[in-house]
Amino acid sequence: PHEIEKCEALVVNVDWKQSGIGSNSCGPALPEQYRVQPKDFRFTLHFRGLAPCEMNDGNFFTLV
Repeated sequence: PHEIEKCEALVVNVDWKQSGIGSNSCGPALPEQYRVQPKDFRFTLHFRGLAPCEMNDGNFFTLV
């Protein structure tokens, strides 16, 4: 939290995949079978407004 800067905008970071530990920055290189290889992909996000009563009912977030 000490490095997070205040921002008035909504920021969404989406990670599709993450590489495992062993990036050769501090230790051996990650074995080839565990490396994330760059390739094209497509994803879709849908946003909708929420009423105040929907914020805590647990039904506003759905993965498709």
